[in-house]
Amino acid sequence: MKRVGIAAVAACLELLSTAAKAETQITGQVDLMRTHDAVAIPGWPAPMFWFTLKGVTAVENCGKFSNGQVLFVGRDLQMMAFVMSALGKGLTLNVNIDAPETANGFCVARHVTVSKPT
Repeated sequence: MKRVGIAAVAACLELLSTAAKAETQITGQVDLMRTHDAVAIPGWPAPMFWFTLKGVTAVENCGKFSNGQVLFVGRDLQMMAFVMSALGKGLTLNVNIDAPETANGFCVARHVTVSKPT
């Protein structure tokens, strides 16, 4: 009986800690996008890439690119396709991050949503 009670408490604590992590949503149009040669720059293995949003210069603890804009990191090809589409068509991109999660000092995009500008 004690094991079941301890497991239930542990599960509740895990659920609470997950719920406590608030995601931040940032909206804008893609300004820059870059991917790297994974052999030449091993800290950015494929399909890892990064992008910036026009006018976004501060988001929590996210690092910035040399142009002063916040740099967001994507780690899969599906996200890369969304970001490339938004860049090519001038669409709005909603980026959700969990600021403590970083890659190479930059915030990791947990998910992105593409929409028409309003």
